[in-house]
Amino acid sequence: MFKERPPIQRPRLTMEAKKKNDERRAAIEAKRKRLEDLRKSKASKPVKEEHHEETSGLNNLIEELLGKPPAESASPPETPNPVVEIQKYVVVLDRVSDIGTICFPLKEEIGYSKHVQTDEIFDQDIISPRNHSRKSFEMVEPQEYVDVVSIEPVEEEVEELDDEEIERISKDKVFSSFLNQGVRVIERAMKQNSLFDVSIDYGGLDTSLQQRQEKATLAHSICHDRWSKDRTLTSIQFSPHHKELFLTSYSSRQVTTSEGAWAKEASSAQGLVLVWSMHMLAEGPEYIFTCDSSIHTVAFHPFSPNTILGGTYSGQIVMWDLRSKSIPIQRSLLSVESHTHPVYSMTITGSENAHNLVSLSTDGQLCLWAPGNISHPTESKQLRWEKKEVTAICLAFPSGETNEMCIGSEDGRIFKAQVHGSRSGVQSQIKAHQGPVTNIHFHKGSSMVADLLLSSSMDWKIKLWSNRVNDSPLATFATATDYVYDVQWSPVHPAVFASVDGSGNLDIWHLNVDIELPFARIQVTKGAAALSCLRWSLDGRRVFVGDSKGTLYIYDVTSEIHTPRKDEWTTFENLIANLIDQQETTSSEL
Repeated sequence: MFKERPPIQRPRLTMEAKKKNDERRAAIEAKRKRLEDLRKSKASKPVKEEHHEETSGLNNLIEELLGKPPAESASPPETPNPVVEIQKYVVVLDRVSDIGTICFPLKEEIGYSKHVQTDEIFDQDIISPRNHSRKSFEMVEPQEYVDVVSIEPVEEEVEELDDEEIERISKDKVFSSFLNQGVRVIERAMKQNSLFDVSIDYGGLDTSLQQRQEKATLAHSICHDRWSKDRTLTSIQFSPHHKELFLTSYSSRQVTTSEGAWAKEASSAQGLVLVWSMHMLAEGPEYIFTCDSSIHTVAFHPFSPNTILGGTYSGQIVMWDLRSKSIPIQRSLLSVESHTHPVYSMTITGSENAHNLVSLSTDGQLCLWAPGNISHPTESKQLRWEKKEVTAICLAFPSGETNEMCIGSEDGRIFKAQVHGSRSGVQSQIKAHQGPVTNIHFHKGSSMVADLLLSSSMDWKIKLWSNRVNDSPLATFATATDYVYDVQWSPVHPAVFASVDGSGNLDIWHLNVDIELPFARIQVTKGAAALSCLRWSLDGRRVFVGDSKGTLYIYDVTSEIHTPRKDEWTTFENLIANLIDQQETTSSEL
């Protein structure tokens, strides 16, 4: 039924241990003999009757010390425990009473020593059943005294580098790349602790009525003295790959005679692109890219996370790589087929497997580029209307469209054109404004409102257009007091858009609330600088505004602007339908 347990192997001790054990056994045997003699001498002497119990207790004690059962006890001897027996060490007290010498056994100490793993001190190696590795053990003798020695830390000598060695290491490309990447990672990790305060009691905040009524509040104001100061901020774009990254482009620096010495110390690059992280705004830009010409438009490549494309005042298309140096890795050649006039607008259309970079210059040259190779355009067309060149400033494609587009020109007209096919070129035109069209932007909503187009102009006006009514605008917004430089639909709210003008005002419009006046007007620069461009954040919670002095302003908007109610879309579609009906009725009466 049950297997018999194999006998436990007794370890073989070393010669030194055997010698010590023999000496201890001899000492114990001598002491035992001495105690036996003492017992016999006590028993031979006559003892009084009253001391009989004391003598009997003494004999029992001696018998116990000798390892024999007491005389009056009939209990059987204790069964030995089937484990490896280890000799108990004892120390003898120097003071001996009349009763006898009492020995106290010390606590057993068994230790593990690494150096015995190769010493053959066992008759048979013990194999661990867990990992089948051979292990050995060594008996550690108890120590009566332990000397405590204070160990002082050893100071390692640090090798000091001389100036030449430091300069050589700092110029090493591998070291610089590692250091820059490491610093960014550490800064981001440290910044995470300050993104929000975990101890804030939001229910206990006491906000005033005036703060609750503010439609937009300034969150950040950024101007890099070394790079962006006194440059016009021309474009703001968000990364489609990393939501926290965005970039800003700048034109050449505006330097007066008195600032000549300061300008020599500052960046001499004509064009500049800065890549920022929303979590690290105060620490400066993540990447800095330069160009020998002013940059008027810039964009992240939607299908290549490390690529940035830009259009310059010289007419060249340039490409930067986040993994490379600050200068462009590619640029287009100045030729008849490509642009020779300033490029103010460009965009990437198509899918990941079939996409093109579409760019327009003020001479009416339309170019299509393969974003992987921009040395030469894959296709080039000259846009003309009534035998005149289309002086294009801005372009826009409807949501999901890759062929039909609208173009804003310097003479105030909006052209409709096609990029591909037998009918490529300008198809029609609208006399939209009395001044140059600074920007146009299509609505990102459903099919009912996807054809809605906003246009801004230097005639101080913003106009709302629809493809169903070609000749006249659905609405005109004429509350600006200066040139309107940019206009943008909100990416989340159907009835909200924003605009900036030359007097430093940021206007936020909510058409479901009021079509005549802005929902909110924020005086950003108070007339000290013109607001040149704007961009909504991807979630619609913030508005980014740039001015002509190189400063970037970030505003947080209220929930009624970035979080539409369930009926906002229906209300807006009904509003647009009414505006179209009124326009058609007016046109029929005329």
